[in-house]
Amino acid sequence: MSQRDTFRGPVCGIDNCTATRYFEDEDGTSCVRGHDHPELQRRDVETDDLYIQSSSKTTTTRKKEAHERVFKLFVGRKQFEHFLQCYQLILWKQASWLVNVKGLPKEFEVVVRDIWALRLQKLAGRIDLEEEEDDATGTSSSQLYSASADSEAEGREEPARRHLSDIPSLLETLASCYLGIVLLRLPISPGDIQYWAASGALLYNRALAAIPEDMRTPLDPLHAELFETRVILRVGHLQSAVVNLSRAYHQEYQMHFPPINLPILLYRYIKQLALPLEIYPCVRNLAPVINFAFSYPPEVKRDQLSFVPDAQIISLIIVATKLLYPVSSHHIYPTTSTEPASLAMNWQKWLAAKRAHHAKFSRPGRLDYLDAYTARESDVFAWNDTQMDDYLEWYKRTWAQTEPPADNDFRRAMFDLFPIDTDAPPATPEGLNEDLTPNAEALEASRQARIRAVQKGRKQRRVVSDKDGQKRARAGKATSRPGSLYDRFKHAEDLDKPKGGNEAMRALYEEAAKMVELPLKTVVWGVFRTEELFNKWIRAEEKLERQGKESASAEEHDTNRQGSDDNNEDEDMEDV
Repeated sequence: MSQRDTFRGPVCGIDNCTATRYFEDEDGTSCVRGHDHPELQRRDVETDDLYIQSSSKTTTTRKKEAHERVFKLFVGRKQFEHFLQCYQLILWKQASWLVNVKGLPKEFEVVVRDIWALRLQKLAGRIDLEEEEDDATGTSSSQLYSASADSEAEGREEPARRHLSDIPSLLETLASCYLGIVLLRLPISPGDIQYWAASGALLYNRALAAIPEDMRTPLDPLHAELFETRVILRVGHLQSAVVNLSRAYHQEYQMHFPPINLPILLYRYIKQLALPLEIYPCVRNLAPVINFAFSYPPEVKRDQLSFVPDAQIISLIIVATKLLYPVSSHHIYPTTSTEPASLAMNWQKWLAAKRAHHAKFSRPGRLDYLDAYTARESDVFAWNDTQMDDYLEWYKRTWAQTEPPADNDFRRAMFDLFPIDTDAPPATPEGLNEDLTPNAEALEASRQARIRAVQKGRKQRRVVSDKDGQKRARAGKATSRPGSLYDRFKHAEDLDKPKGGNEAMRALYEEAAKMVELPLKTVVWGVFRTEELFNKWIRAEEKLERQGKESASAEEHDTNRQGSDDNNEDEDMEDV
């Protein structure tokens, strides 16, 4: 095992690199992030005059021999082991935040640790491979590893299959945390995890900065890059990572993950969509018909995201809603006043309540964490003063170093010259937290008000019994029953066509997709596939009914024929 000594120098500055540690080899001098500095030599750094100026000190010149802390830059097996230690630290910080901030049980940390321990057993073979290649060639396969494959996979909706022996990606820390939630059957969805990570509350973006300097400095540039997010966490990314990681555990450990906590999550989704509570028993009765298990499948399919547990719940909610409360303006006549569809739903009031709810937490003229993280240079010219303050406040929390280094007099003096905590942050709008996320109490109160507004708009439908329906049919009047006027949409574009061009229908699909952090096209396709499963079940039932009628008719025919034969025999006996 070989090690490299590093020395301290000026800030690198290449590509905004803030590294101050350098090492020398046969190719010249480079910072620990891999940026070349051919003009920099160690002896010059250690004997240069240091000029220090601050508001309370005069300019002094002094020469001294630097007494530096020497950091070891590991290579080979030691480098990969150190990377895994840093990765484990990030995973522990995420699990600890979920326990201490979000109130998950203490057992959650133990479950996540056990999930990670199973993966370490598969990574042990890779560590041995690193050592063999390091001894044979003097180089490390981990140093030759490029993270571009993982970054491209994270950018696709359905990444390639993963194995537990592959180098873990940063996104898989979130996936491991969610698998721990599934094992404990906690009522938390991948959408919650992705929302917390994208908003900066849960550690994900800038994970490298959360690693202490003593652990961060020995990382080589390629492994350090794995802790930086090069792709914005978008809808569907975390769901894909969870599907592939659960499949990998099943393939290599025959590990089956239990179904998610359906009763609580179903009630929660119906409540957030402000739909009638009659949807709940309808979904519970529909799920066994098409054998929805609400668990992650052991095999990855081409359209895997359409059948993840959350997509199954949302698909059944939308199917039940379209069955009981169609958006079309046609009149529906229930058979009795006790069936779920006896109360009509005013979709225009539902749409108005939805807009009023979202307007309470809108941020006009403000920048939240994700807005600032995805900002481009051209966006700056359109910002107002408040948005500029929001961006600088975000930059201070995310990138700026708030405490001066204890072993660098020059940088400590610069901290004194340019303090960053003198200005107060912009005022927070009502109903929002300091990071511009909705306040929990205000959010719950707004949801309750939205549900009340929707319930007030419901009216009793006219009841037409089967007997009255037959009379209306003889009079030439149509009697549409619940479920008879059912609209289907195969693609997201179909929601804008004349057949489905209802604003409330598109709003329902969009809000459902956003709630579970899945693309709109995936939700539309998932609902369509669910409807196909119901049609297949209906055709199978009709076939069984036809076969039953044919069998009964054949038995009746045989019975009549047998009776006729008996009569003929009696007549023959009488003749005799």
